[in-house]
Amino acid sequence: MATCNVQDLISTDPCLSSLNEYTLEVLITQQLCSLFNNLDTGEPLECDIQTLLDDASCFYGLSQPQLKVLQAQLLCNIFALL
Repeated sequence: MATCNVQDLISTDPCLSSLNEYTLEVLITQQLCSLFNNLDTGEPLECDIQTLLDDASCFYGLSQPQLKVLQAQLLCNIFALL
């Protein structure tokens, strides 16, 4: 079973720590959307934070509970493709 080193993960991209909670939720939603699209259509994955935030513009008007619902649905969609 794989293990995660918390310190290594936190130090990988320190700019993530500077995002406020809402922006981080938007980013996570976009990452899940990108992963779903990659698994579904082969669309390339992007991990540049600014590019992801730019691509996530459609999510900025949503509340945090709505973002959580989208994240849960995207995970279900991803699971269905695995």
